[in-house]
Amino acid sequence: MTTEGPAMPRTTGIRRAATGLGLAAALAGGAGCAPVAAGDAAAPAGVAQAGAATAADPPTRGPGGASVDPTDPGRPRTGPRRPVRGEAYPYDLYTHCGIAFARFGGRTWLASSRRSEPATRPDNAGLSTYTGYTAGTMTLVDPRTARFVIDLRRVAAGVHPVVTFRPTSRRAPVCQ
Repeated sequence: MTTEGPAMPRTTGIRRAATGLGLAAALAGGAGCAPVAAGDAAAPAGVAQAGAATAADPPTRGPGGASVDPTDPGRPRTGPRRPVRGEAYPYDLYTHCGIAFARFGGRTWLASSRRSEPATRPDNAGLSTYTGYTAGTMTLVDPRTARFVIDLRRVAAGVHPVVTFRPTSRRAPVCQ
C-alpha cells in the first residue's frame, strides 16, 4: 500500500480518485443524488457546485449504453441549466450512496426506482478507479421525464443502462 499527499489518491488495489469528491460533494449529494449545478439557487451556502457540461466531445450511443469520456471528479458534468428536449448531454451521476436523485436542468429529479451504485469496471491492470460518480448521458425526454443512460464501458457487467427520473420537490437527503 502506498500513500501520497492529500491531492493524490491512495492506491491499494482500488485506485480512489478523491480529488474534488470530498465532504462538500457528499453533503451536496446525498443518497444517490448529484451535487448541485452551478448557479442553482437551491445550493446550500458554502457547498461546492459542480461544473457545467462541455460540448467538446458530444456523446455517442454504444450497444446498450452511452459512450462518454471518463468522469473527472473535480469537474463532474451536470448538463446545461436549460436542456434541449431530446438532446443527450454528457452527465456524471453522483451514485456514491446509490441511484436515487439527480440535479439536471436546474431541477431535482427522483429515480423511478432506486438502485444500488454500479460497481466500476477494472482497467487492463486490474485496478478500478472509484470517483463516486457514474458516467453516462442525461436527456430531457419531456418536461416530466429525464433519462440517464450509463456508459457500460465504465461499470461492471450486469447493470441495466437506463434510469428514468421524474421531477420532485423533495430535497435529496444527506448520504448516510
